[in-house]
Amino acid sequence: MMNGKNKCNRLREIRRMICLQNGIPFNEEPCTSSGEGCIGTCPRCDQALKYISSAIAERRMHGEKVNLQGAKTLYRSLYAEVK
Repeated sequence: MMNGKNKCNRLREIRRMICLQNGIPFNEEPCTSSGEGCIGTCPRCDQALKYISSAIAERRMHGEKVNLQGAKTLYRSLYAEVK
């Protein structure tokens, strides 16, 4: 079973991959959550997700390609580990 901190790190890696593959600046600060209380997501993670989602929507609106394939593969593997 995956703990919250591992989940947090994997989700950060997925966000980083999406940004790199799509030319979106990635400037996410390290998470400060740790220990038993970490559930894998936090307001900082949510903010990063909103930023990336907005950047992807803008790219699509301008007719630019968006590459999510590698991120989808990582997400599927994360989901399988959490189950």
